[in-house]
Amino acid sequence: EAIDSWKNKDSSGGNSSGSGTGGPTRPNSGNSSSGPTISTPHAGQNLENVMKNEEEVSEKLSFSDVGENFWGKNAIETLAEMGILNGDNGFFRPNDKITREEFVTVVVNAFSLYDDNAVCNFSDTDTDAWYYKYVASAYVNGIISGTGDGNFGIGESIKREDVAVIHSRILNEETDSV
Repeated sequence: EAIDSWKNKDSSGGNSSGSGTGGPTRPNSGNSSSGPTISTPHAGQNLENVMKNEEEVSEKLSFSDVGENFWGKNAIETLAEMGILNGDNGFFRPNDKITREEFVTVVVNAFSLYDDNAVCNFSDTDTDAWYYKYVASAYVNGIISGTGDGNFGIGESIKREDVAVIHSRILNEETDSV
């Protein structure tokens, strides 16, 4: 129930209709499926909440595009210091949407699911791409199953419902496919 309630909320806490107003929706993105997507800092904040990690971090990493008063600053810096996520040459790009492969990479790092021997057969994955072993690791661990058409959805923004399903699977709850 909590996951169903969360996946239908936009970034301001209200319900999202997928219309592109007031939340993480991404209308006319060219993605093959519709529904609310999730921004990079929302994904980090949400993952930090799921992990409920109480570790003290000795030194915060910072990114030049994450200001002192940015609402997700603490979660971003904590997860970066833990090696769970990283930026791009000193930038975090907090206004970008997070792709399916980027989010899966964060999850695999956060929950130590990386398997160098993992393989997957999604038709849109490239075995030589940076994300391949992360997607394959998530697949062999039962965290993802693709978009239902033989693809993983490389390059597509991840939707809130997909994040909810991944979190649910990590928590060993029964869910639909992602």
